[in-house]
Amino acid sequence: MFKHRPFYILVVIFLFASACAPQATPTNTAPPPTLTVSPPTPTSASTGTLFEGRLLFSRFTESTHTFNGTYIARTDGSGEIEVPMPWTEGGGRWSRSGKEIAVATLLDDGRVGTAIIATDGTVLRVLSISDATLNLPCIGWSPDDSRIACEGWDETDPSRNGVYTVLAADGGDIQRLTTPPAGQQDFPGDYSSAGQFIFMRSSGYEIPGALLIVDANGGEPRILYDGLVN
Repeated sequence: MFKHRPFYILVVIFLFASACAPQATPTNTAPPPTLTVSPPTPTSASTGTLFEGRLLFSRFTESTHTFNGTYIARTDGSGEIEVPMPWTEGGGRWSRSGKEIAVATLLDDGRVGTAIIATDGTVLRVLSISDATLNLPCIGWSPDDSRIACEGWDETDPSRNGVYTVLAADGGDIQRLTTPPAGQQDFPGDYSSAGQFIFMRSSGYEIPGALLIVDANGGEPRILYDGLVN
């Protein structure tokens, strides 16, 4: 767990290729439509290009709350390789382009922030936090990769807990997206294709809560699923 406070990450596994499910035999004799399919994007760990048909995932030991590493593997579980992390925590997420991974990291001043790494673990940049007391680990990339959603908190002011977004290039232009009620916390999920953002609201770390959705530019959140999730 993080040194300063628990940090919950909604676990999302991304598959950067269309699943090729077996097709049923047609029941009519009409010829199928002709489809033109572009060749797949070349993949390479060294160049940081898209890992098509690969999964990015992390392993944790629940009994001890220990992070055990972040890995890339094929969808059948083969070809697993570890992605070195810049800190003792993981749970990163691929950018939409598949060329970068956003992960939490410990900043020089002791706050928790964000590192952008290549698929081989090379640290490409560490996002600055212009706010002097805000912690901002970010992993939720916007559809165009221009912004990243973050869990934000201030050790000196619990009212600042919530979801924020920043520029993916340098961490600038901090914008607050959600403000939970007193005694509640918001944990970032992901952007929808319709330009909205999904997050979980609960009373604390590892405590089940409801899923809410809010416009990506802000506004009043609404319940997406009022059952308890964790």
